[in-house]
Amino acid sequence: MTESVALHQALLEEVTPLRQSILGWINPRDPLDEHPETRHYAIKAGGEVIGISSVGPQPYGDQASAVRMFAVAVDEDYRGQKLWNELYAARLTYALTRGAPLLWSKVRDVAWPIYEAHGFTRLAEPVTDPNTGATVCAYGAMAHSGTGGGRARTLMVGERINPPHLQHWLVDHRRGPFRRPGRMGFRRASPGS
Repeated sequence: MTESVALHQALLEEVTPLRQSILGWINPRDPLDEHPETRHYAIKAGGEVIGISSVGPQPYGDQASAVRMFAVAVDEDYRGQKLWNELYAARLTYALTRGAPLLWSKVRDVAWPIYEAHGFTRLAEPVTDPNTGATVCAYGAMAHSGTGGGRARTLMVGERINPPHLQHWLVDHRRGPFRRPGRMGFRRASPGS
């Protein structure tokens, strides 16, 4: 039995629980949620939402057709499995299809290294986010498929994610099915669990 891990375009109601539990948002809605072209993405494992991201058109500086990504989070039990990269690919695809010159985000200080690793640069000085109390800073990258060190690709909504580094964690037919992953990978289901 293989646990299905897939990226889906999601409803706002599907992404708000992780916005609150992981990001600590007091108000789980962003003003950009109301824009008709905003898209929400969720990665699900066995029907459970384990990663989220939202993206929509929002100008930055003199870039009137820029795209902002926001509310990016991966469940702690699934971190380190490159799911952020899959969410990034979906956001980049959105920006590319719109012809956006800039993909930007308000990024929490703990996430600055991952954005920098994907070619993002600091656009402004850090500030305190009134919704979370976290230190955030605007980061941006030119929206093209060669951005940074990340290997972006066009990702189809509903496409099953099955990266090689996850295959051995998702199922091992010699040992049987696995249950919800632990911090360092999937744990074997114990008898009766």
